[in-house]
Amino acid sequence: MAKSANWTTISESRFPWEREALEFVRSRLPADDSYRAWANFEFIADDGSINEVDLLTFTPSGFFLVEIKSRPGRLFGDAGAWNWESEGRIATHDNPLIAANLKAKKLRSLLQHQKAFKMKGQVPFIEVLVFCSATELRNELSGNGRLRVCQCDRPETPDKAAQPGIAAAILQRNCPGLDPYPRGTHDRPMAKVISQAMDQAGIRASQRTRKVGDYVLRQVIGEGPGYQDWFAAHAQVEESRRRVRLYHVRTEATREDRATIQRAALREFQILETLEHPGILRAHNFTEHELGPALLFEHDPLSVRLDHFLAQRENTLSVDNRLDLVRQIAEVVRYAHERKVIHRGLCPQSILVTSPNTDRPRIKVFNWQIGYRQGTASSLSSRSVSATSHVDRLVDDAATAYMAPEALTESNTGEHLDVFSLGAIAYHIFSGRIPAANAVELSEKLRDCKGLQISSVLNGASEWLQELVRYATNPVVPDRMESVDEFLSLLEEVENEFTTPDQDYTEDPSTAQIGDLLPDGYRVVKRLGQGACSIALLVERNGHDFVLKVANSLEHNPRLIDEADLLQRQELRHPGIVDLIAPVQMGQHHGFLMRPVFADKETRLIETLAQRLRKEGRLHIEMLQRFGEDLLAVVNHLEEQGIPHRDIKPDNIAVGKVGRGAKLHLVLFDFSLSRTPPDNIRAGTTGYLDPLLPLRKPPRWDLHAERYAAGITLYELATGTLPKWGDGASDPSHLGPTSEISIDPELFDPALREPLKGFFRQAFRRDIAKRFDNAEEMLRQWRQCFAGLDQPAPFSDHTDTAELARRLAQATFETPVAELGLGTRATNALDRANILTVDDLLGLHTRALLRLRGIGTKTRREISDAIKVLRERLGRPERHEPLVPAPEEMTGEVIDVSHLSLDIISDRLIKTGAREGDTMQQTVRLLLGIKDPNAAEGLQETPLQTYSDRAQSSPAELAAWPSQSAIAECASVTRARVGQIISRLQERWAKDQALTQARTDIAEIISSQGGVMSLRELTEAIL
Repeated sequence: MAKSANWTTISESRFPWEREALEFVRSRLPADDSYRAWANFEFIADDGSINEVDLLTFTPSGFFLVEIKSRPGRLFGDAGAWNWESEGRIATHDNPLIAANLKAKKLRSLLQHQKAFKMKGQVPFIEVLVFCSATELRNELSGNGRLRVCQCDRPETPDKAAQPGIAAAILQRNCPGLDPYPRGTHDRPMAKVISQAMDQAGIRASQRTRKVGDYVLRQVIGEGPGYQDWFAAHAQVEESRRRVRLYHVRTEATREDRATIQRAALREFQILETLEHPGILRAHNFTEHELGPALLFEHDPLSVRLDHFLAQRENTLSVDNRLDLVRQIAEVVRYAHERKVIHRGLCPQSILVTSPNTDRPRIKVFNWQIGYRQGTASSLSSRSVSATSHVDRLVDDAATAYMAPEALTESNTGEHLDVFSLGAIAYHIFSGRIPAANAVELSEKLRDCKGLQISSVLNGASEWLQELVRYATNPVVPDRMESVDEFLSLLEEVENEFTTPDQDYTEDPSTAQIGDLLPDGYRVVKRLGQGACSIALLVERNGHDFVLKVANSLEHNPRLIDEADLLQRQELRHPGIVDLIAPVQMGQHHGFLMRPVFADKETRLIETLAQRLRKEGRLHIEMLQRFGEDLLAVVNHLEEQGIPHRDIKPDNIAVGKVGRGAKLHLVLFDFSLSRTPPDNIRAGTTGYLDPLLPLRKPPRWDLHAERYAAGITLYELATGTLPKWGDGASDPSHLGPTSEISIDPELFDPALREPLKGFFRQAFRRDIAKRFDNAEEMLRQWRQCFAGLDQPAPFSDHTDTAELARRLAQATFETPVAELGLGTRATNALDRANILTVDDLLGLHTRALLRLRGIGTKTRREISDAIKVLRERLGRPERHEPLVPAPEEMTGEVIDVSHLSLDIISDRLIKTGAREGDTMQQTVRLLLGIKDPNAAEGLQETPLQTYSDRAQSSPAELAAWPSQSAIAECASVTRARVGQIISRLQERWAKDQALTQARTDIAEIISSQGGVMSLRELTEAIL
């Protein structure tokens, strides 16, 4: 440590340009103990984060944290991002002022907690400056990007005026963005106290050998709420590099806070360990460190964050590149959704661009810490990962500009969250503009237009592009795009608008776009999807269609060669198994051609069983029976031929017309895991893998596991959901020997409830000796479940709103739901939810509709439309629930607060104790705008009714949303007394479950409407 009278160098900088910058400031700092400086140190903040500081100065003019940037060349950008151009190359980074400001707040908090300040008042406000020290730098920052940015001071010369710089800023406050006068005390005694606090705070030299496992942390490369990302290199193998994420744990963290951070880290790792895709940043390891949980990711030093990449290439990025970026991101999200994983916080800050300077940049999605995985029935690798309720603690403000309004509430989880984010990201990629600065500004934009309008920022935006963005970002969930599949379908229409008739020839099918010509004359018609090892394309040649499956990288060629070899075997031929045409090699990529299975040949629609389930929910009886027989017949055939599949699931099953028949049937594909060694018991997909394989002796994959996967698929067809073991989180192999899988018979069609219950209980028995002996027996028992059933009536689902209104024209509150003429799926779903009459239906809360199990978006929208039509004609039913005791009078009985009426909740809201006096009661009523019931007969109103009326009329004695001063004047008490009463009320209301539920419901309703509603609209939505 080098120390002079008032300058302390904690550690010498390794970089000569940084040493020059520090010396420039040091030479201009007066040798007076009113001036202090500390150079090149680090501190561990109260939140557990590691923070490096270039320079901290205290002068009579202010307390400054100085971030030094010494790059030469040209600097341009704004308050959000800076672009450094040197030797023809551009590097983009966040404005360093943002991170430095956060660092300053952490340092001030740390100093405030030291003994030196216990009795000496407050630490002066620490202001932030960025010192761009390169003398040959051309500073072309614009707007607010110039604020608090200094260069070297330059004296006046005959040909140039004087230029105030860093010295003028810290000594005279001469810098754009600094107020004329500092905040706080800046005298000699304060300088002494700060010096003492710095010594007490453990300020120290930078730890250049800090390690996580075998990796040495080198440099912070990213930071977010609760974590820091570090570039790290292996201690022995320098070429081995990782991105290390350290989750902060505050020094004085509560047990709850520590648990939240631990869960976030573990959540991210548990999600990523089941996702293997070239477009997802791979997590190598999870470990504990003295500073908190740590994740080790793969790292490409040349990768660039998507928002920075778009800023760099704003004027040079082609339309094809933009289309490709959006498609890559959407395909990654679809892959995750197929594995029942929701990202929930998708935004450009969560996407890295690799190979940024090539013709085809690639993406990798990361930051899954607020994501979740739906509960499944498989083993350790597939246990459910619940959604966090602390979203606001784990995402930064800028990321919320890409998140659906409902994403910030605890109970809202589902694919619709990621669909919204895809639309917002597409808006940014195609227009070059961010959709909003944060969630508040986003809600303002969504309030009137019901979706982002890209035409407002992009001249000449095509109709399909406008529809894609607007439909995906509709703030009303039932009116939003249904799935990522639909997003990709609309993206194809956008691509068709931009695509020229003559497309490029390419030998690399993994990068081919729609219309591209491949070797041997195959033209790309459609991209069907991308997995961990391969990509699937619909191609055509000479008027014939084929599905091309090809390795997405050369390392996966052997896997595709093996699969093609297997599919060529004669014994694999079966109507329910995909038909191989021929193996192919295109360029250096191996693959094979298959005969496509079209759900609709005219439109070339290829649909998987998973896509159908996500869209429509559980199957009706006739199709359930047929599809079940199709699947079990294929499993039986494979069993007879001794050929395993190893990955049976709805995503690997096509739905289409086979042969000359008009009926839909199932066709199994993707045999890529067929030759996996039996001792690899983790191969397969989460949710469909037998969780009890570790208990086999020895632990090996067997045919029981194949039939288990088929059984889980059948259960999903029958219910639209997956069964679970125990609590849905514990590894089933660790549960007690008597534990069995949970079957929910209420989800089955009533006509099949008993036989299906018995079928599935046998299919999933913990003791495999009690399961079906073979697939033939399983198929026979499946057919027996449907024996004797009457043929069901033709299936119907109504999508025509006018037709729906006609059918509902005669309905009354007493009309049974079954007589409304709704589609079969809608009727069955409402019956399972015990919604039997129109009165019940109109009392259905929006949140309850979103949570109905086993139905698709199409059915949910039909129910929503029916409710809307009926409410417009009938209004809302009156409720007459018995009054329940107020919170302080309640006994220990359990009450379902979600079913309490608004009148009851209102009574709980305004209830005060007899000893609390008239002032308390009067203040409550003035605050909530409720009239005194003793003033006139029959004037009792709910808070929302009264507020709504007051907000619509002219101000009276007290305006809507009154201030504490206004209440105090009306109640003839002091403002301080009103503040005490409101604090007491807030504590009381926070403990009341019914009021908490009401607040949550109101928040969800407002979020579903874009974040903004009038009082009248909110009143009508709740009452």
